[in-house]
Amino acid sequence: MNDPRQARLLVLGSRLAPDPGTRGEVRRLAGAVRDWDALSARAEDEGVGPLLYRTLRDEPEAVPAAALEPLRRAFLRNLARNTVLYRELELFLAPVRRDGLRAALTKGARLALEVYPDLALRPFWDVDFVVHPADWPAVRRILRGLGFEEAAGDPA
Repeated sequence: MNDPRQARLLVLGSRLAPDPGTRGEVRRLAGAVRDWDALSARAEDEGVGPLLYRTLRDEPEAVPAAALEPLRRAFLRNLARNTVLYRELELFLAPVRRDGLRAALTKGARLALEVYPDLALRPFWDVDFVVHPADWPAVRRILRGLGFEEAAGDPA
């Protein structure tokens, strides 16, 4: 998709708190979309599908219901995936907290909780964390106990 209007719609539709002027521009840009399938696919590729859905679902006069449906499904898939990831993450975090280990979530998993108002809005597929070097042996034991294996090579 090389249409700069659709690229602009992705940018504006990804804002967490669009102001009234932005909402007006979103309505105008959405009304000009001719290929909703391409726009939905690009939003998914860019990781902004859930955010775009959240913005566009409030603009029914500008977005055909059939065009909104793929974005809604992507939003719900992301919500389901993130819910499962956080349930699994809690199996790791509970013993880390119990044992007073120094480990902190970073990147997507942290942002989804602290920046976004809805767990479904921040796609992520893995969980990153940093561990104090002195606590790494204990954290490694917890991870192994949960069935994780250490990858070959240097840690990232």
